[in-house]
Amino acid sequence: MASWARGLAGAGLPPDRLYTHVAASAAYEGAPALDFTNAPLWVAFNELSRPGFTTYPWERLRDGLDPIYQELAAHGSTHWGGTESAPMGAARAPSYAALAATCV
Repeated sequence: MASWARGLAGAGLPPDRLYTHVAASAAYEGAPALDFTNAPLWVAFNELSRPGFTTYPWERLRDGLDPIYQELAAHGSTHWGGTESAPMGAARAPSYAALAATCV
């Protein structure tokens, strides 16, 4: 990811406008999906972009975003992006219609 970020930064994209994309719910050692879905959370961090994560509420993220917050703290990072997600029903998030109604 750092290599891609370096190329984009060389083209003039500022680091605060570029986000990586790691599947946070599957990005931990021993995760059944890690072998074919993505990389460990630490891969999302480099000096030329901000970390970004898929935030579906599965596996490690079932009970919240603490694994992401812990990794952010370990890297001294405060900005991050949810680079892939979706409302997952009333128990997890408001429906699309409810979210759309709040947009101005």
